[in-house]
Amino acid sequence: MLNQGKYLKRMPPTSIVNLQSGGGDYLSVANYGAKTTLSGALTANTYKEILSVTGRGVFYSLYAISMDTTSRKIGLKIVIDEVTVFDAVSGTLTSANQGIAAGGYSNIVIPIYFNKSLVASVKSSLSETDKVGLGHIYHLF
Repeated sequence: MLNQGKYLKRMPPTSIVNLQSGGGDYLSVANYGAKTTLSGALTANTYKEILSVTGRGVFYSLYAISMDTTSRKIGLKIVIDEVTVFDAVSGTLTSANQGIAAGGYSNIVIPIYFNKSLVASVKSSLSETDKVGLGHIYHLF
């Protein structure tokens, strides 16, 4: 039997494609064990970097969610090893804990590897403070 680990390389993606990568669709989430970091002050339709990780690792979950019921759209951009692999905007959200995901959520686990860096940025269609959260689960090697 072949030792598959010896032949498979953990390469970072050049693109993340899922139901939400085209924008428009949104998800409704509970925390799912992810750490949530609030956005701080956002300027309408302008990305703000929320998470920056240097090193080699893997993320299992990255999503942006609304923290209240104000009507808005949320954008999420993921840059892995200096390549933008995900950049999409949700449809209009009107409930707390709705958002857009680049990695796994719910019972879906999708390991996404990075060799040098992982950067996650969020935006809102509104200028607001701490009304968007970034959920994230990752580890470094």
